Amino acid sequence: TVIADMAAPDSAREAAGTAHASTLAFEVTAGACPLVVSCGAGAPFGPDWQEAARETASHSTLVLAGQSSSLLERARGGAMVLTEAPGNVQADLHPDEPDMHVVGAHNGYSASFGLIHARRLNLSLAGDVLEGEDILSAVSEAEKRRFHARASEADGVSFALRFHLHPDVDAHLDAKTGTVALRLPNRDLWHFTHDAGCTIRLDPSVYLEKTRPEPASSRQIVLLGRAATLVTSVRWRLTRDRETPAFAPAETRDT
Repeated sequence: TVIADMAAPDSAREAAGTAHASTLAFEVTAGACPLVVSCGAGAPFGPDWQEAARETASHSTLVLAGQSSSLLERARGGAMVLTEAPGNVQADLHPDEPDMHVVGAHNGYSASFGLIHARRLNLSLAGDVLEGEDILSAVSEAEKRRFHARASEADGVSFALRFHLHPDVDAHLDAKTGTVALRLPNRDLWHFTHDAGCTIRLDPSVYLEKTRPEPASSRQIVLLGRAATLVTSVRWRLTRDRETPAFAPAETRDT
């Protein structure tokens, strides 16, 4: 099951204090086991956790130059509010078999960097392969000028693609192949791969589930790269190991 956030966050006054900068983030559940997640709401653990959880970096999506795709600012009184969201968010669902996919795009980074972020998610009919592509592109002439002005300063604009993992996922990075093996509690084995010229890391993360007594330590897959041309594409894939039984029970008891 794949859930994707392909709408602009609500910046209306009544929601500005809780809305997340999570545009184009997604989550994946395999059977009953969460695999790729967001960090969570954070509110039950205090205001500092809640503020951090609302940043784009706390969601499984692309972060450009360390900035959130929506503007979060400190308001009078100290509260963090969302003051500016992407003005143009598009989503296009293609439900027809066999190429079922969804494409979304937002312009949250256009004003600062001249770049549009687009994401395509393609889930196989069997549910055992999720292919993704993230594209950064400067489309209009104004965006191209803005991008060239920013990119020329530091040989491109840095970006990070983040895939936050549920705490119950056992993750291991093979540094030679750049592949991450992901073992679920039900013994399902998944593999994360990518075909871009990015640096791949397995970094610490945190899971802020409200039913837990405290924040739980977890991991995140991070792809680091630079957008140095008018179009930058990163393709990645989550594949279930076909040798493992489909949705095996979480544990086996003697009878």
